[in-house]
Amino acid sequence: MGSRAIGSDLSALPRLCDDLPGIGGRLRAAPDHFVVEEIPLYEPCGSGEHLYLRVRKTGLATQEMVRRMAHLLRRPEADFGVAGLKDKHAVTTQTISITGGTEQEVDRLREIRGLEVLSLSRHGNKLRTGHLFGNRFTIRVAGAGAGAAERVRPILDRLTRRGAPNWFGEQRFGAAGSSARVGECLLRRDWRGACDWMIGLRPDGAAPFGETEAALAAYRAGDWVGAAAALPHGFHDQRRLLDCLVRARGGFQTAVRRLPRSAVRLYLSAFQSEMFNACLARRFPAIDEVWPGDVTVKHDSGGLFLVEDAEREAPRATAFEISPTGPIFGAKMRLPSGRQGDIERDALAEAGLSLDDFGAYGRNIALDGSRRPSRARPRDLEARQDGDDLVLSFALPPGAYATVLLRELARAEPTAQWEAPDPGEAPDATVPTDG
Repeated sequence: MGSRAIGSDLSALPRLCDDLPGIGGRLRAAPDHFVVEEIPLYEPCGSGEHLYLRVRKTGLATQEMVRRMAHLLRRPEADFGVAGLKDKHAVTTQTISITGGTEQEVDRLREIRGLEVLSLSRHGNKLRTGHLFGNRFTIRVAGAGAGAAERVRPILDRLTRRGAPNWFGEQRFGAAGSSARVGECLLRRDWRGACDWMIGLRPDGAAPFGETEAALAAYRAGDWVGAAAALPHGFHDQRRLLDCLVRARGGFQTAVRRLPRSAVRLYLSAFQSEMFNACLARRFPAIDEVWPGDVTVKHDSGGLFLVEDAEREAPRATAFEISPTGPIFGAKMRLPSGRQGDIERDALAEAGLSLDDFGAYGRNIALDGSRRPSRARPRDLEARQDGDDLVLSFALPPGAYATVLLRELARAEPTAQWEAPDPGEAPDATVPTDG
């Protein structure tokens, strides 16, 4: 896979505040220790075809919530719209839209464990990815120790001034980076490899999902029905793949072609995200500097421009008016020149890919590409001591990961400590989250 695979392993990525004393403690020791509230981009107007629900969920990933809603209401998942994907290991509040939804249907949704419907309204358009202003977080780090709030002050000051590295979080990549590997195989038209990684068959023979040895043995033997029967509870994407293999009579390409476009798009996106992280790692720590040839974003408008005079633009970067960007590789993505251009061309060359490869995937999936800011600025960043715990509150722009900010405070990678309400259910390999 080459050195770019570092992009899906956050523990291998550098920290901006590694020279400052950090804290210990446990993240997500209880469900309400990680609270996320989606900040809407707009409020529903009160009328229209689409029913807007403000919901609070606990121990339930956004994709799983949508899947259960669709099953309960006997609707296609395409009828549901969300602005962002939220993690399972949290208490999250977000908005969801249902095309042609009714209040009677909402009553049935209350049967879903871990879901609370807070309010209803209507709007003229479906909620789509990116239709949010940002996310507000309240996070408790248990056992951080006395004086933790004071120890983190220099870190918080630096992150507010320079920004947090805008890495994609590990949630983006699935267990052991499996989603990124599926996406890479899809892009290379390695259909067997894509299926192997989806089902959990790694080249080293390990099972990244755990408790799947019997299913993997059946899969190796070509017994798709037996493999599906041997999978533990959950594993929706794997079961869906095995069903496609049954219907395709073992044809890997045909099976992949029968997967939902939404799932394929997420796998491809995971690989794009890994490439972004790898390019940002090569630039690090210059996340707040502009170089000649950079494609730079204006934070107030989102507009992009090419830096010609870095010295002239430097004060705007210091003031957090602009930031350099990294690549979400795609056929129409704007390549920078200069040092950043070399970084991105080298990353593509190492992967043996070109921008045209992203545009040739097919299935009406447009991998046009885009640019992502190299840093994210936390707003209203505060820390307070509560006994032995540290309580943090802050807001982040869309697409930024709270776990990325938290790893700047801690000297160990933040991981979930508590079990969700349904401990037998495995996380989907395709779930990227912005929380």
